[in-house]
Amino acid sequence: MRRSIQQLGRRSNSERSVTRYVSQPTRWTHKHLVAADETLPGVPTAHLSERRRKLASKLPVNSVAFFAASPTSYATADVEYPYRADSNMFYLAGMLEKHSLLMIEKKEKKKKKSLKESLVNGFTTTSDNKTTTTTNSNTDTENEDNYEIIATIFCAPRSQQKEVWDGPIMGPDDAQVILGVDRAESIEAIAEDKFLAKIRSYPNRFASDSTLDFLRNERLVSSKNELYTLLQEESQSPAEPDESEVKKNNSNDISFLDRSVQSLRSQKTVTELNQMRNAAILTCQAFVVALGDLKPGSTEAEIASLIEFVCKRSGSQRMAYPPIVASGGNSCVLHYTLNNQIMQDGDLVLIDAGCEMEGYACDVTRTWPIGGRFSLTQRDAYSVVLNAQRACLDAVAKACAFRNDAIGKLRKNHEHEVLSLLNMNGHHEHEVEAIGGGQRINGSRANGEVNGVNGEVNGVNGEVNGVNGVVASIPPHLKDAVGILSPSGSLLLGKEINPNHPSLASLQDVAVQNLTQGLLDLGVLDRTKTTLEECIEKEYYKPFYPHSIGHFLGIDVHDCPSVPKDTPLCAGHVFTVEPGLYFDMKRICKDETLRNVLGNQTILESFDGIGVRIEDTVGTVDAKSVSKSSAEAARKVKEQLANAGNQLTTRIGTNGLPELSMYIFTKHAPKEIEVIEDAMAEAKAGKALQRHHTETFFV
Repeated sequence: MRRSIQQLGRRSNSERSVTRYVSQPTRWTHKHLVAADETLPGVPTAHLSERRRKLASKLPVNSVAFFAASPTSYATADVEYPYRADSNMFYLAGMLEKHSLLMIEKKEKKKKKSLKESLVNGFTTTSDNKTTTTTNSNTDTENEDNYEIIATIFCAPRSQQKEVWDGPIMGPDDAQVILGVDRAESIEAIAEDKFLAKIRSYPNRFASDSTLDFLRNERLVSSKNELYTLLQEESQSPAEPDESEVKKNNSNDISFLDRSVQSLRSQKTVTELNQMRNAAILTCQAFVVALGDLKPGSTEAEIASLIEFVCKRSGSQRMAYPPIVASGGNSCVLHYTLNNQIMQDGDLVLIDAGCEMEGYACDVTRTWPIGGRFSLTQRDAYSVVLNAQRACLDAVAKACAFRNDAIGKLRKNHEHEVLSLLNMNGHHEHEVEAIGGGQRINGSRANGEVNGVNGEVNGVNGEVNGVNGVVASIPPHLKDAVGILSPSGSLLLGKEINPNHPSLASLQDVAVQNLTQGLLDLGVLDRTKTTLEECIEKEYYKPFYPHSIGHFLGIDVHDCPSVPKDTPLCAGHVFTVEPGLYFDMKRICKDETLRNVLGNQTILESFDGIGVRIEDTVGTVDAKSVSKSSAEAARKVKEQLANAGNQLTTRIGTNGLPELSMYIFTKHAPKEIEVIEDAMAEAKAGKALQRHHTETFFV
């Protein structure tokens, strides 16, 4: 009873202030970083609650799910590695503190029946001397009105002795207020019999992979193993898993819960896109400074340190990954991080770096001539990679344009037909509205939507969502004319729309086609001995291009790995486009499969030791979600880059992305040959680097 009173007290005090400093910035102690409605910088408290709600919608009723903080890692017996919060804990709770656990309960509500309902729906009958109670069991348990979601944070209790050494922490009482969760308890409570009995009462129990690691390895509480055993013995998939979905994701090693969260994380909100743009601005700023400082005789470590310094001085909390500064032959090592060589005149240097800003990462790679000018051979290799990247970006841009044209056709030519169809099928007739104008026909919606049971036509955002229900009954000629959007909002295309709507998998095909053709044009692969088709079929390109075209990006650098590479790109996806060629000819010439198709020895030797990768962070942005013009965005970035020595303090608003479909976050890191060479010449002459500032972010 005492615990219930404490919990009620915590709920009633949820609006109180926490003016003391704790383990992370708060809206009371860091007003220059955290707005009044935010839990963390750029992370509104309401967004965290909405994320938990969306996750809960993927779980069965009467489920409990656990997410844990990252385990503490030690470099030596008592020296910890720098701590980074678990990505899912950050995404769902905004919790940056160690030794914490998030529990999300999805419980069926117990409905209180009126006397009339009791008389109608429940009555006593007698049959064969047996008394039977009959109830109305026709309940839609997946309706949000029929279940409640409870979020509880378990965190370390406050200890004056520990805080002397490690600084202040939240403690359960303040954690509830700061994070905006329903309840908060000491982490020690998870070992109590009462708590374990409660968890056993749930028929559906889920834990993220990191939670099991946390419970197995965490030092703080020694008796967590019971919860670990309880969660480990349960299946990490729903009671009746969709085998086709598991096969599609090819992610049996990733828990059902992790896959569910990653599917949400893969599509970014406008707020998240702005955070990623901030990270890109700082990273591009650091690349510009590095370009001006690049010269023969410098060490790789100097450039790596300079990039990290500029990012952190300007507000970044950490680098998203260890910077790669690979000069000469080191550029042929994909993840070279030693950074311990002296850079030589005449060589190229491949720089792969990105900072993390308020939890969101950037990833960009550039390859530059150390002496300021590309040699003819270097220029040829670089041009092949640059053209391959352009082809991939063009594929995304063209598909976005086709999508917009298709939606325009839908809204202009078929809105009445779709409306009539939806009305005829009787799908939520009280919510049907005119497309695009927001005119209400029935019900209370005012956003210009047409909603079906499992799909909707949204006139404001120009989308048709869902393949079950409404879309399934659209006539074939309408499907062909306007195309169909999948439940995630991505385009399943009809006859009049680009049939190659890109995914990371299809962009890989574009890259392979262009890079392989480039290898033939360079003479590295001998066109008299093989053909483009044979090179692709037999993968002769792979020793030169051993990686994929890119990956999703977000809270993690390699974000959402369970999302299949063949997932069509749609609004909110952020990903990298990073073709490359690596001419480690000593290794490649030993490859027996290539021996009969390689070019002559003179050509091969001229390319030896050249490694080129060009990588940008790219997003497909919902054009109707944003409002500022590209000129305004470019102006802001130009001002911030022009003041590379000043700390970046301007907060970019939630409407900061321009109204365009494809957004190149990192285009201000110079990559055109002429721009690179001119900028390095200007730097040698002591002039400010300005030419590249005139480029626009958008395609």
